[in-house]
Amino acid sequence: MLTTLVQVAGLQWSVEDCFETAKTDCGLDQYEVRGWDQWHRHVTSSVAALAFLSVTAARTAHAAEVREQDAPDLDAHPVIAAPSPQLSG
Repeated sequence: MLTTLVQVAGLQWSVEDCFETAKTDCGLDQYEVRGWDQWHRHVTSSVAALAFLSVTAARTAHAAEVREQDAPDLDAHPVIAAPSPQLSG
């Protein structure tokens, strides 16, 4: 019971963050309409824009992660070898 309550409470932050992003990036709070049909069109297009931006960001992050994993380790075979320090003893 307590774990379920904590999980639901934790979801509140992600929902609020999603709405804040929709307001700032997609113009969800920029409507000045007088009717239901106009409001519905505006909200639908704003949420569709947010979905597009979210999917694009996720795909870009995934592509960057894959590129990072496939990149060769440049330090493994350096072009110019670093001089090794000589120990005087």
